Amino acid sequence: MTTILSLSNLLLLQIITDIEDNADIICLLFTCKQLYQNSSLKRSIQFKGIGEPINTEKRKISKQFIETVNRFNLYSFKDILVNSLSDQQVILGKDRVTVYAEKNNRVDKSNITTVLVKEYQLETIQSIYQIPSIKTLFINDQTNEKAYFKVHLSSISLLPNLQRLFVRSYDLDIGQHSSLKSLDLHVGELYNLSVLENKFESLTELCIKSDFISSGRINLLPSSLTSLTLEPLGIPPKNAFHSLTLLVKLDIYLDFGSQVEEQPCIDLFCLNKLETLKLGGNDSEHYINYIIEIQLPPSIKNLVLIPTCISIPSECPMPLLEQLKVPQCLFTKGGFSMSSSPLLKKLVIDSCFENVEAKMIPSSLEHLSIDKNTGGANILDQVVFPTTLTYLSLKGSWIETVNPNRLPESLVKLKQNIKGPVLPTLPQHLKQFIWKAQPYLYYKPLLVFPSTNNYPPHLETLNLLEVHKDFTINVPLITKYLLIPLDAVHSTDDTQFYSLGSKISKSIILQPQWLPVNTTHLTCQLWNASKDKKLGFRLDEIINRTNVRYLSLRMISRQKPASAPFEFSIQRLDPDNRNVLVLERQSLTGGIITQRKSIDSGQQYDPIYLYLNRSFGWSFGKEHIQ
Repeated sequence: MTTILSLSNLLLLQIITDIEDNADIICLLFTCKQLYQNSSLKRSIQFKGIGEPINTEKRKISKQFIETVNRFNLYSFKDILVNSLSDQQVILGKDRVTVYAEKNNRVDKSNITTVLVKEYQLETIQSIYQIPSIKTLFINDQTNEKAYFKVHLSSISLLPNLQRLFVRSYDLDIGQHSSLKSLDLHVGELYNLSVLENKFESLTELCIKSDFISSGRINLLPSSLTSLTLEPLGIPPKNAFHSLTLLVKLDIYLDFGSQVEEQPCIDLFCLNKLETLKLGGNDSEHYINYIIEIQLPPSIKNLVLIPTCISIPSECPMPLLEQLKVPQCLFTKGGFSMSSSPLLKKLVIDSCFENVEAKMIPSSLEHLSIDKNTGGANILDQVVFPTTLTYLSLKGSWIETVNPNRLPESLVKLKQNIKGPVLPTLPQHLKQFIWKAQPYLYYKPLLVFPSTNNYPPHLETLNLLEVHKDFTINVPLITKYLLIPLDAVHSTDDTQFYSLGSKISKSIILQPQWLPVNTTHLTCQLWNASKDKKLGFRLDEIINRTNVRYLSLRMISRQKPASAPFEFSIQRLDPDNRNVLVLERQSLTGGIITQRKSIDSGQQYDPIYLYLNRSFGWSFGKEHIQ
């Protein structure tokens, strides 16, 4: 410790900057008081990944940011928090600028580069025009999502530095902008693409999602486009995309309810820069008595075809193809061939109802995923797995048994349906295994793994999230990353309780350690989490009965989609675990827990719970399960 304290602040700052986990930064400063008390050093330190109030990927307010700023309770580190907050992003409400940082309460807005409008009003847009430094603008008013409101951006050119624009609305009035690069429109009424004609001469990325998009005016889109997404799109005429010669990525979702030419064909052959094509659409909902011919350029590297009524002529070789996802019927109907694709690395074959022929599996593959949808015999008996294969996923609704001796030594990740609670022999070179139970397991069986001598010596990741229903487990000693599902063990009027102990076998539950010392990363998926109740998770079991340092908790509900996971860091500060630093790593909320022993608990520490809710809130607490 003396050595590190002798370093200059510049070197210390570089060391701390290289620490990737914010929890580790806090732990270092907690345990080294002289660093903690070095005010000039602390003023230069920044936390990572928490300073942006806008989630630019989801184009909405960052829940993590709000939770961090509103609930931050490590007051001694508030100066580091404030130093980490961006002064370049603001969120506009109805009649005010809401800025979630002390230093953002300023008159000078010349440094603002990113703005999110979460409650659209015309006067709000007028105020935006007074901030010419804006580079990214999100208009994402979901409060009016069902209302017939129109966003007026006829004077968008008043933002000369604008590079990226996202709009969610029912209708849109938009003016010209000569330097805009990226435009993302989720607009209900955008039937005709002519509203964008001659307005964006520098545009390179365009995404439009609407109720329906007519394909008759695609030629009016800017010829500068390199990326185009249209959803849903009427079946386009043959030459619809010929003017977009710079396209590198094309993503279209076809509307099979629209009118179609007698012999539909989408000619992309002249797009010699096109590398990625994703063609979606549900042709099973309509009676389709035609085949759409897709003429592809030889530049294609990534290809995803979802509809089954597709054909690619043999006159269109794909020598650069690296990734491919197609339904099996395209092979069996003769509508697709990989004979001209020697570089193919990743292959996903969906909707497999028949045997997979050997010629469907190129020798160059590294990633293979098979979706089996037939209950018959094995469909892979004819397949010779490539010696280059590193990932194999055998999914779907039916079991596919593959003798481990047939799998190449190169394989490091395997996902497989297993019937019953006994895991068959696994390839010895595996590093990751995803066990999917099919059918579901009942009667709380003990999962049986191969003996230590036969267990893959490098299998550090064991994913049991798809072993549904209840089971118990003796975790193999080599496991570092463990992912398991948990069902509630107890419920009150307002809380569901979950416990790791519900998954530990009877032979292990009485021992001091429930998991191997190697298991430092634990993910628990909390099943059937009620949307009306908070969740209580037994944290003391993790602290005292495992060596887990990183705990991820995911709430899964039938009524709502999965919530963002809570990511906790657990730092035990003394040998008997009396003092423990627990931090939620995304929001940097938490603190030091001092465990206590009550009179009736003997030598055991009292239970400690993490209470979770769907608004990304959490707290410590105590509760006794009856």
